[in-house]
Amino acid sequence: MKNLILIHGASQQSVEETIRQMAKGMDYEGEDITSLRLFATREATTFALRPNRLCLEWNYVGLCYNLIYAFDTKPQVRLEAWFMPEEDNTGNLPCNKMLYVVFGTPAQDDFCLVDKKGNRYLMADAVDQESGAECFQVVQSGTATYKPYPKLQLTPVANIAVGKQSLRRRLFNLWSWLADKGIITLLVVLVICALAILGICAGWDFSETLLPFSLPSWLPYVVFASAGFVFSVLMVIFKGFNFWEHFWGLFAINTAAAALAIGVVMTLVFSVNWWFESSEPVYGTGVVTEVEARGKSGEVPNYSYHVDVSTPYKGKILIRMYHDDSYDYGDTVAVVFHRGLYSLYHAERIGLSQP
Repeated sequence: MKNLILIHGASQQSVEETIRQMAKGMDYEGEDITSLRLFATREATTFALRPNRLCLEWNYVGLCYNLIYAFDTKPQVRLEAWFMPEEDNTGNLPCNKMLYVVFGTPAQDDFCLVDKKGNRYLMADAVDQESGAECFQVVQSGTATYKPYPKLQLTPVANIAVGKQSLRRRLFNLWSWLADKGIITLLVVLVICALAILGICAGWDFSETLLPFSLPSWLPYVVFASAGFVFSVLMVIFKGFNFWEHFWGLFAINTAAAALAIGVVMTLVFSVNWWFESSEPVYGTGVVTEVEARGKSGEVPNYSYHVDVSTPYKGKILIRMYHDDSYDYGDTVAVVFHRGLYSLYHAERIGLSQP
């Protein structure tokens, strides 16, 4: 069920004019209300009103207050609404239960909520005793008649903008909607996974780039863990955290963050260098110094070769040849390179003789 406001006893023109006038001054109600949708029903003088989906529940109550004052000069108009709070900081309202809204009049100040059991809840401004800040208070007081949520056939007739629709406000509401639907979390997970995959690929692009040195396979893990350790210790010290309660969680997060950051840097250097390489091959020569065969029992292993390159200049590479076991320790091989964006040579394949 959706929160719903019904306006009885007025023409469509009168309702639209009143709501448009009210919407001009609603900026203070909160940036989550950016539009109001007006619907016609089968009854000619009954209309339904709903705010945009970003509307927070207590700003919905504020919208109801605005409607009371907007239609105060039209005594023939009767307002009613249904409201389902998901959270209640006051601890007095039944959450996730549909409540009937009794609008009353500004003079009587008898605006209230009624649950299905007939319990009546009054709302008023209050002051927090600890902080002294203004807050909202809900108090159960007496009983009233609950009216069931109606089943209506609604036809959209108008979409009314609320307040000034600035670019900042639109972006804020887009972000709020994405966060509310969990899309932000999903995007963050996808981005992290994408960065992790790019980082792994960048590691291979690094090993296949001709450099004057090579790194042991265990060194990246030491670098990630060392960076995570240092950042975690600094955070514990400067934030004043309890070491044993927070260190290991921070260590895991910071180590993963360091791995992602280093992976991004390697992608920008070695992967980008390979992505934008020249089409003309450059032929070099090298000697196989080590052969790695990796594969589970019963599977054909993948082969990787460590090669000390002598031309086009001296350096080292580690190149994958997948299931090709044609080369052995001490073999002299021809290496096919391509010159990349940053003038670094990336190895494409090796062979026993130069083409």
